[in-house]
Amino acid sequence: MITPWRCRIFSSTLLCLLFQIATANPSCPKPLTAGWDIWPPYQFRDELGRLTGLDIDIINSIAASIGCEVRFVDMPWKRQVEEIKSGRLDLAAGASLTEERQHFAYYSQAYRQESMAVFVLKDRRPLYPYSKLEDLIGQPFRLGVTLGYYYGENFERLVARYDFSNQLESVPNDQLNYYKLLRSRIDGLLADPFTVASQLKQLQLNPMLAQSLFQLYSNDVHIIFSKASVHTQLVSEFNHGLQTIQGNGLYSSILQHYLQ
Repeated sequence: MITPWRCRIFSSTLLCLLFQIATANPSCPKPLTAGWDIWPPYQFRDELGRLTGLDIDIINSIAASIGCEVRFVDMPWKRQVEEIKSGRLDLAAGASLTEERQHFAYYSQAYRQESMAVFVLKDRRPLYPYSKLEDLIGQPFRLGVTLGYYYGENFERLVARYDFSNQLESVPNDQLNYYKLLRSRIDGLLADPFTVASQLKQLQLNPMLAQSLFQLYSNDVHIIFSKASVHTQLVSEFNHGLQTIQGNGLYSSILQHYLQ
């Protein structure tokens, strides 16, 4: 489904971001296409079915401030990366910096931090005396991961080992891993802490139901742009737009709304 955006209303604060697209920007003569997937609090639909989230509001705020329009297309992250590579998708949010992606994508300035950790059910945490990924190897521990996600250099190194990769269970989106964890089809999952709390809340469960075993890494995330469909001038304008909303307080308001 493609979702256009002009004015975003925060349901809890009734703060409406009134950016009017007055004149067409020659860098984006037609609407830009952006991928999104279920990934609260960054990308999701609210109780009224409206597309929302920290990433969504930041992209829309930046785009509107520079005179561009964005249309969002729902697809799994792995497919988003492939569509960016081919040029069928213009941009996507929440991307870690990797050497592979730099071959086909431009990166914006970092717009937020992300961390990844191993989460397990709270009542089973005492059963897992592990403090790093290597500790899981050879143990009866099934680890849920999401296709196409980047989990850090150490994970990338270990996944080449059969004795580690054989313990991984991959799904197209994060939400499926939560269902599998609750049904004991996996023993743990890799996820962002803010996402874990939001996903459990959306499932009407106690956010404390899952607890972290250990953290893998913390790094910057970016918006990526297809080198096949986007000019570097647009990337520069997006960076300027990010600086604009950081300077006028809008960026802080968005972060506070979703991460408080």
